[in-house]
Amino acid sequence: MKTLYKTLFIFLLTGVISCTKTVEFKGEMSAPKLVINSIFSTDSVFKVSVSESRFFLDDAPIETLPDANVKLYSGETLLGTFTPQNDGIFTLDGVYPEVEKNYTLKVKASGYDNAEATATLPRAVPIVSVDTLFNSDPYGYTEMEIKIKINDPGNEKNYYRISCVADIYRYNEEDPNTFFYSREYVWLWSDDPVITGGEQESDIFGTDVYNTYNIFDDTFFNGKTYSITMGLDAWMFYDAYEESYYILNFYLENLSEDYFTYIKSRTMHEQNSDNFFAEPVPVFSNVSNGIGFFGGYSQSVHRIRIEGYIYDYQ
Repeated sequence: MKTLYKTLFIFLLTGVISCTKTVEFKGEMSAPKLVINSIFSTDSVFKVSVSESRFFLDDAPIETLPDANVKLYSGETLLGTFTPQNDGIFTLDGVYPEVEKNYTLKVKASGYDNAEATATLPRAVPIVSVDTLFNSDPYGYTEMEIKIKINDPGNEKNYYRISCVADIYRYNEEDPNTFFYSREYVWLWSDDPVITGGEQESDIFGTDVYNTYNIFDDTFFNGKTYSITMGLDAWMFYDAYEESYYILNFYLENLSEDYFTYIKSRTMHEQNSDNFFAEPVPVFSNVSNGIGFFGGYSQSVHRIRIEGYIYDYQ
């Protein structure tokens, strides 16, 4: 009997391993569409990427469209025609986004349906204060706890993202009047319920997807003052010289609703793409007769200075 079971198991295993078949795609190939991507804010001119969509079984390089006609409107008023640059990028010099103003992007290219998208730039929400505290975790590593206080405007829905960039000034022993300068993105994490949705650690609203970009809305504190608790590793402040110092730039971005939806869907798409048991998540698009995204954000910044301290390298 054991021999029979063993033979049957080997037969089934062999069948599973060898039972592969190439399935021929018999559907219709969709016609290429315009792909438009543009994210704008108050501190830069409009910039647009234009290319064509690619069939999912086609591994050819993505084709950019330098001859496309790209125009920007506010209502019925033409604000300007974009100038092509390199690699399918178009720019519109002299026109800077204004808050709470509707913009429509219209793109034409030979052989494609005309595509367009509309977006509004929300008003910036200032950071009231940033408080920090250094703590040691159970393993002896130093962490910085950060409380970022904001006053959320009432009677409106707001969508946020928090990020941090460090300006690093390391003491130059050979020339004490100078510093070695670098700029680095700082990874922040949070167990705050506005970031996690009250679910798992840094989970985006109970979807089992890590909230990579620290996005959140004002569901829990609409029209109120709220301090968001975040953390970062203090290893970046380790230095052999007390003269070294660091400027932490904390950014609070007020996102358009479409931009928030785009970031959330992109995060879920990226984290589910290699999971055979998860349902595929399409990336949000607000482009009519095309693919891509057009949206904006306004940001406020709050800076704090951290002094370097002696770190024992021994």
